[in-house]
Parts: sequence; structure tokens; C-alpha cells
Amino acid sequence: MRRPASALPLPLLLLLGTSSAVISDQKGELLPNGRGLDPSRVPIVLTCYANDAHRQQMYVDRVRWWMHNSSFPLTVVESSGKGLPDLSSEYGASPRLRLVVFDQLTEMKKRGMPTVTTSVSFRSSAERLELLKAFEEDRALRAAPLVLKLTGKYVLPTLETEVARLPADVSIVLQRHDETTDGVGPGSTNSELFGFTPALFDTFLRSIPTDIDAPSSSAPIAAATTKQPPRVMESFLGQFALEERRSQAHFLPPLPIPFEMRVARADSENDVLINLREKSL
Repeated sequence: MRRPASALPLPLLLLLGTSSAVISDQKGELLPNGRGLDPSRVPIVLTCYANDAHRQQMYVDRVRWWMHNSSFPLTVVESSGKGLPDLSSEYGASPRLRLVVFDQLTEMKKRGMPTVTTSVSFRSSAERLELLKAFEEDRALRAAPLVLKLTGKYVLPTLETEVARLPADVSIVLQRHDETTDGVGPGSTNSELFGFTPALFDTFLRSIPTDIDAPSSSAPIAAATTKQPPRVMESFLGQFALEERRSQAHFLPPLPIPFEMRVARADSENDVLINLREKSL
């Protein structure tokens, strides 16, 4: 779910030189080359809803791009139940690609999750389910040093470089963030791309209620006049990563999207494409 963003924070990490590169962390401390993350050990969970032929082709093209232009292991989660048959035939034997296919409405009913597709929080509930299914079906995710989640329509040519610049002990990775301009409100953060260690990912997903619209029993009862933040992925992610664990969070610099891979953004309420093509995350 994307909100407009314009102001960009400084890049989290700075790579100097090439073969004798030095990496600078958040505090400006220099890390010797080789202490960063190995992208080939950092899986990306690509979330997809390929409910028609156009979306199927778009997601297949994106996964092909990642397979041919990066070393990331990929866990592709397709939640319409239609799957991505072309990928199975092309990469079925590849150890880098794992496909997880399920029907989100059927699975939501099994788990007692709300299935009102017109609800403001439905997409966030579906996004949580996609991540739960990824960890349930692909046990290798639990052995990774870091797991990234990325909305499946994006390709980001500079992501691998930026991941390699992260310190090896990083536990939270977020998109660039500016509460005054990102359009998600104070305490929230965009959720197209984020990452945690497997243990923190598990804690985060458990922190989101199964019935995402239900009031939290652990939260204090607010006065009737107090406007509460929407119960969507951006606010849950913001509460977990920004409000409670900001000191652990690393923010990625702007990640450009190739022109030929930019797509119109979907209206969050009506699921129709609007005339806004994102240039970067």
C-alpha cells in the first residue's frame, strides 16, 4: 500500500571506494569491508495477487527480473489461488525460488479473519496472511539473517547494493521515512518494503490481531473524541518498528524503479489504477 512521498532522508549507509570499500553505519562508525550482509543469504518475500492475466504477466516479469538481475533467494507468495504457472515451468528446479500459492478468502475464513473486501483494513489483513503463509510454507526463511518483504510489482536495481552495505547484525530495515511528507501520518511508515530478523518478523506478525478491525485489549481505552490511527499495516509497522524499536531501525536510501517497470498505482479503496507512476521507493 503506497502513500505519496517526496522528502528523502540521507542514505543510511555510505559505500566508499570499491575493492577496499569501507562502510559507514548510522553512528558514523566505519565498518571494514566484508562485515556487511551477503544478499545471497537474504531472502525476499514477494507478495502477489495475480487475479487476472494482466497481473499474472506483470508478476512473472518481475520475478524473472529478480532471478536474472540479483542473487537474492525469492519466496513468491501468490494469494489469489491462480498461481504463476510460467514460473513453475521455468524455475521449478531452482533452489533460489520458492512458490507459495493459496486463495486468500478461503484461508481467511479458515483462520477466523474478516473477509469484507471493502474494509479499509482488508488489504493489510491479507498482507499479514501472505507473510504468515510464507513463513509456514518456506521453513528456510527462519534460518536467514534477515528477511525482506517487498510488494511484488516492484523491481529495485540498487537494493542488492544497499543490502550489502547493511551491518551484518541489522535487525530492522525500513524504507526512507519522513513523517511530515510520506502521507501515512505520525507513527506510521510505508510497507512496500521492510525487513526483520526471522525472530522479530514472528513477533511483529503476532502483534497484529487476527481480527485486524477488533479493538486491542492491551491498548488503553481512548476518549471518544480522540482520533485513532487506521488499523492498517503502515500503522502496525510504525508502532512496532518506529515507536518501540526506532534505535534498531536502519532506513534505506531512495531506491529507483526502472522506467519500463513503473506501473500505475492502485486506488486504495476501489482497486483501480490511477495516473501516478512511482519513480522510487
